Amino acid sequence: MNLGNNRRQLKLILGITVSIFCIIISLHGVEFTDVVKAFSSFNIYYCLFIAVALILGVVLRSLRWYLITGLSEISRKSFIEATVLGVFINLILPIRIGEVLRIISLSRKSNNKSWISLLISSFIDRVMDLSVLLISIIVLYFSTSMSKLFDYQHSYLLDIGIILILLLLVFLIFRRSICQLVIRIIKQLSNGYGVNLDIFLSTLKLILYKIIQLKAVIQLFIVMLSIFIADYLCMYFIFKGFHLSLGFFAPLLLWVFLALGSMLPSAPGYVGIYQVATVWVLSLYAISASMSIAIATILQIITFTVISMFMLYLRFFR
Repeated sequence: MNLGNNRRQLKLILGITVSIFCIIISLHGVEFTDVVKAFSSFNIYYCLFIAVALILGVVLRSLRWYLITGLSEISRKSFIEATVLGVFINLILPIRIGEVLRIISLSRKSNNKSWISLLISSFIDRVMDLSVLLISIIVLYFSTSMSKLFDYQHSYLLDIGIILILLLLVFLIFRRSICQLVIRIIKQLSNGYGVNLDIFLSTLKLILYKIIQLKAVIQLFIVMLSIFIADYLCMYFIFKGFHLSLGFFAPLLLWVFLALGSMLPSAPGYVGIYQVATVWVLSLYAISASMSIAIATILQIITFTVISMFMLYLRFFR
C-alpha cells in the first residue's frame, strides 16, 4: 500500500516538475504586457465554435467506446457521462486518473459485472487514438517541409528534446517494474472480482473478434474520422479567434504536439505542456511567444469551462 502511494506521489512530483519547467521555458523572454495584448485580440465569438467542436469530440469518443465494448446493458448516455467525467478529472487532477475513474463509473452501472470488457475496450479506445496520431504524424512528415522542424535554430527544440530523453530514460530504467506492476494489478483485480486471467483473455478475444467485423470496422472508421475532424476544427477555430490564417497543416501540427504533450506527466490541465508545445509549433510560423501562450491558455480555459458545464448538464438536467 505504501509502495503504491509512493509511486503516485513520485508521478505527481514528476508531473508538477515537468509543468514548472515547461512554464519557465515558454515564458522565457516574454513580456507580460505582450501576453495581455495577445489575450485582448481574441474574438470571443469563436468560443461558441470551439465549444461545439469540443462537445462533439467528447460525444463521438463515447460512441466509439460504446461500439468497441458492445454492452447493451449500459446506455449510450452512461458512456457519455463516463467519458465527460474522465476528461474532467484529467483536467483537474494529475497522472490521468480520469482514465481509471471513467471505467469505474461505468462498471458501477452494471454492478461491476462488465468491468473486464470496459477495461479492455478502454485500452483499445486509446490504441485507436494513438493510431490516428501516428497517421497524422506520417501525413505531416510527407506533406509539409518538416525538415524545418529539425533545421530551425530554436532553443525550444533542445528543451523539449531534453524532456523527452529524460522521460525515455526513466521508462527504460523502470520498464521491468512497470510491467510487473501492470501484471500484479491485473491479477489483483481479477482475484478481487473472482475472475481469472483466462476469462480476461477470452473477453479480449471476443471484443477483438467483434470489432474486426466489416460493419464494426466501417462504423468505427466513420466515428474516428469524425473525431479527427472535430479535433481539427477546435484547433482551426482557436486560430481564427486570434485572426490567424496559417494554412491547412498548422491546426493539424498543433493538435499533434498537444496530443503528444498530453501524454507526458504534468500538473492538472496540462499547464505548461500546452504552452511550450504551442510556442514551439507556432514559432515555425513566425508567431510570437506571447501570442502562442495566449492561444494555449485560452484553449485550456475554454476546454475546462465547456467540459465542466457539459458535465453539470448531464448530471443535473438530464
